[in-house]
Amino acid sequence: MAAAAAALLALGAVPGSAGGVAGIDFRSGFDDGMIAPWHEVQRELDRPLSDSFRIVDSPRRTGSGAAMFIARQGYSDFGWNEQSELCCGPTPYETEGSDYWYAWSTLFGEPWYGPYRWGIFAQWHSKYGVPPPVDFNVGVAAISVQLHTGAVSLGGTGNWEYDRTFRLLNDVSPGQWHDFIVHVHWSAYDRGSITVWHRLAGDPHFKRLLRVRNVPTLQRVGSDVSPVYTLLGIYRASYCGEPTELGCTSPLGVQPDTIVYHDDFRRSTVRFPGCTICKKG
Repeated sequence: MAAAAAALLALGAVPGSAGGVAGIDFRSGFDDGMIAPWHEVQRELDRPLSDSFRIVDSPRRTGSGAAMFIARQGYSDFGWNEQSELCCGPTPYETEGSDYWYAWSTLFGEPWYGPYRWGIFAQWHSKYGVPPPVDFNVGVAAISVQLHTGAVSLGGTGNWEYDRTFRLLNDVSPGQWHDFIVHVHWSAYDRGSITVWHRLAGDPHFKRLLRVRNVPTLQRVGSDVSPVYTLLGIYRASYCGEPTELGCTSPLGVQPDTIVYHDDFRRSTVRFPGCTICKKG
């Protein structure tokens, strides 16, 4: 209870609308043992759910539960790479000109084996079959934000008008909760922006790690601007070119499991009350 109260006070929780805080239109804390309001877990469907996803009472950031995501070699819903992700919320999806605030907590499991090449743990994905316009990426010893935005070409893996990677942290700090606050103005043109604040559990204050303005944050093909939907979990590059239901073999061997925990994801239409540092964003 003390940890939960501290986390709420840190964001200035006040009675309000959905989720108990003014402006919040989506909240997921897993305290009831359910994934709702998320729709589904994207994972290897031919294997037990518990192989890829569990709701646990420890570790947790707030309340009585948190979500545990496990990416395993050969476990793929789509036939390539490997994932365990919650999809697809919140709705309505983000569209041209919309403005939202997000907050959530992430813990990277111990011992930590950085994903091969890349490991996306939070993303906002378009309807196009190319990498997402905005994603949070974890590696062996760093956390970054990637933007693949603006006008896109759908051939191959895609080409983007705006293609940047911003390193946020040089330490993954396994076993510690990371608290993120993110503010995005969504636009497929140069009217977009993204700001990221962060703290480790126990730190009294958030620190602004990124502020990028006047850039696209959505993707478009010509004048067709795609909305985005949110996924939360872990999605990583596979040692195997094409994992199968029987797993896979690779000259690299077997990639260790990647285990990530998430808790208390929120989306708000306004700045989180009490987050005074966010006024500087």
